[in-house]
Amino acid sequence: MPRDATPRDHPHRLKQLARVLIGLSAAVTVALCALATGLILNMRDNAWSHARRTSESLLRSVERTLDRDIELYGLSLQAVTEGLRNPDLEALSPEIRQLVLFDRAASGNGFGAMFVLDERGQAYIDSQFVVPRRLNASDRAYFQVHARSPDVGLHIGRPLTSAMSGTVVIPLSRRLAYADDSFAGVVVGTIEVGYFESTFARLAVDPGLAITLLLDDGTPLVRVPAAPTLDRTDAALIARIVGEEAGQVTAVAGGTAYLQTYMRVGRRPLRISVGYPVATIDAAWRPKAWLMSLTVLVMCAGVAGLTLWLRRELERRREAETAALAASRELARLAETDGLTGLPNRRRFDAAMASAQQNRHPGTALLLLDADQFKRYNDIYGHLAGDHVLKTIGRVLQRLVARTGDLACRIGGEEFAVILKDTDEAGTAAYAERIRRAIAGKAIPHAGQGTGQGTGQTGGVVTVSVGAMHVGRLPAGATADDWFAAADAALYEAKRQGRNQVRVAGAPEALPHRAA
Repeated sequence: MPRDATPRDHPHRLKQLARVLIGLSAAVTVALCALATGLILNMRDNAWSHARRTSESLLRSVERTLDRDIELYGLSLQAVTEGLRNPDLEALSPEIRQLVLFDRAASGNGFGAMFVLDERGQAYIDSQFVVPRRLNASDRAYFQVHARSPDVGLHIGRPLTSAMSGTVVIPLSRRLAYADDSFAGVVVGTIEVGYFESTFARLAVDPGLAITLLLDDGTPLVRVPAAPTLDRTDAALIARIVGEEAGQVTAVAGGTAYLQTYMRVGRRPLRISVGYPVATIDAAWRPKAWLMSLTVLVMCAGVAGLTLWLRRELERRREAETAALAASRELARLAETDGLTGLPNRRRFDAAMASAQQNRHPGTALLLLDADQFKRYNDIYGHLAGDHVLKTIGRVLQRLVARTGDLACRIGGEEFAVILKDTDEAGTAAYAERIRRAIAGKAIPHAGQGTGQGTGQTGGVVTVSVGAMHVGRLPAGATADDWFAAADAALYEAKRQGRNQVRVAGAPEALPHRAA
C-alpha cells in the first residue's frame, strides 16, 4: 500500500478498479455484439439484395419473352385484319386466300389456330384447314367485347377451354369492320396456357420462385407453380400490382410470404409478378447468423465470467445504497405525512404556504375545514369512530383535490387545509362548497348534531364548516400568516353562524345552504 494511502482509501480504490474492469468487460461485450450484429445484418442484406436482383432479372426476362411472343402473334392477327381489307381477296381460291392471309401467322409451339369470324360469330376462314372447322364464338367474352367496343385494338382475353383442342388457352383477337366502321366480325387466335407455364418454368432457375401473369383487372391468367400463389383472395396485393407500372413489396400470397417483384408487360394490359419466397431468402443467411450469434454468446459468457465476482460485489454495495436511499426517502415522506389520513401534514402545509407566499400567484386560495362538533362525536361514538370520520374526510379531499399544484393537508386534530393554485374567488367558493356537500353526503350519523345548533345543520350527520381566503381579497403585501388568519376568521364566522357552511373572507354572506 502506498505511504499516502489510508485503510479507508483501499476499499474505494478496489471499487474504482472493479468499475474499470466492469466497464472494459462491457465495452468488449458491446464491441463483440456490435461486430456480430453488423455481420449478421450484412448477411441478411446480401441475401435480400441477391433475391431482389434475381427477381428483377427474371422479371425482365419473362417480360421480354412475353412481350415478344404476344407482339409476334399480334402482328399475325394484324396481317390477317389488313389482308381481309384487300378487295381482290374474294376472287382468290380458298387455298390461295388461306396462304395469303396466314403466310406470316405465328406457328410456334403453343400457338393455336387462327379463325376469322363473321358478325354472327361463325368461323368462315381457318388458318389450318381450307374448309374451316365448325366454330361459333358469339357467346365468347372476347367476341362480345369487340361487338360492343370499336376501339379495343389487340384484346387479350381470359383463359378458356378451346373448342378445338380441349386445352386451356388465352385468346388474342382483333375487331373486323366494314367500310362504315360497323362490326364485321373478329379475327382470333390462341396461345396455350401450357406454353406460358413451360416458358416460365424454363426461365425460373430456382424452383421456389412463383410467377404469375395477370390481366389489368386482376384476373390471374397463368401461375407457376400451378398452386394459387397469387389469387383473388390476395386482393390488396393484386390491387397494388395492377395499380403501379412496376414495384417490389414483401407480402403474403396464397398463404406464403413472398418478395413480390412486378411490372407491366410492355404496353399491354398484362402484369407479370415474380414471387421469391421469404423462407428461401431467410434460409440463405439465418443458419450462419445463428452460428455466429452462438459463438459471440459463448465469448460474452466467458468475459462475463471473468468479472462476475466484481459484479456481485458491486451489486451488493449498490443494493445497500439503494436501500438506504429508499429508507431516507420513506422517512422524509413519513415526516411530512399524516399517519391517520395519509394526507400531507402540518409540516408540508407550512412549506407549501411559504412557497405560495414567495411565488405570489394571483390565483392562490386557501380553504380551512373543521369537523363540526367533533369532540361531542368522540364523546358519543368513541375515538375509533372519530378516526373513521377523519379518514373519510381525508379520502374526500384526496378525491376532490386532484389538480396538479393543489394540495390537501391535515393540519391538526379535526382541522384540514386545502391550497388551490389557480382559481378565482367564485371558483374558490364553489370548490369549498363541493367539499362541504361531499362530506355531508357521506351521511355519517352524528347524534350530537341537533337542529337547534344553527340553520346550516342537516341534523344527525357529520358535517364540516369551511373558511376560505382568496389572495385577491388581501393587500399585496399580505404574508402567509395573514392568509391563514383571514381563512381562520372566515372559518370561525362559519362556525358562529351555525356550522355546515362555507364562508369566504371578505364576502358579505355565506354560500346558500342546502341540506346534504
